[in-house]
Amino acid sequence: RINIMLKRTLLLPLSLALILISPTITYAQQPGFLRYDGYTVGVKIDYPNDWVYNQYGGNIFSNEDVGVAFRPSSTINITKDYTNQSTPVTFQVAKQYDLPYKNMPLKMYLDYAKKLQSTIGNNVTAVENVTFNGIEGYKLNIKFNDGNVGFTILFNKNPESYYFVYNAEPSLYDKYLPIVNQMINTFQFS
Repeated sequence: RINIMLKRTLLLPLSLALILISPTITYAQQPGFLRYDGYTVGVKIDYPNDWVYNQYGGNIFSNEDVGVAFRPSSTINITKDYTNQSTPVTFQVAKQYDLPYKNMPLKMYLDYAKKLQSTIGNNVTAVENVTFNGIEGYKLNIKFNDGNVGFTILFNKNPESYYFVYNAEPSLYDKYLPIVNQMINTFQFS
């Protein structure tokens, strides 16, 4: 009986100590990055602290996409409106707002996106399956009609369809690609 009491006396403080020092798994922000948490878009993503962003869309009556566009502040001429899509480097995260995109299977979303890119004069140069953070999607490498290059990644979280777009002047594409990939790797749904 004393032996049992002694074990309880020793094990209880040890158990409490283990509970108090056990690590808690939390989100760890990357050094030099800030966290964007857009409830309207329904996403969370890290972006470099020297980049700027603007949200767009959100008018449910206009069927426009809801998103956020990130740009390196060093590439923005302060006399320009940085919401202009023609800035040298842009990375966007958006949710499709058009009703046809609701509950759209990913393959159908891909087919529709390829047709749309062609219609607006962009050249899809390659399509590949991608997975990021456990999310499956399609990556379309694109030569945009303004001479820029980049990609679009299409993915779903039913019933919504989402996309990333990286668009850069050819001379800046490789410079900013590692940063964009870091951003994608921090992506989460809200």
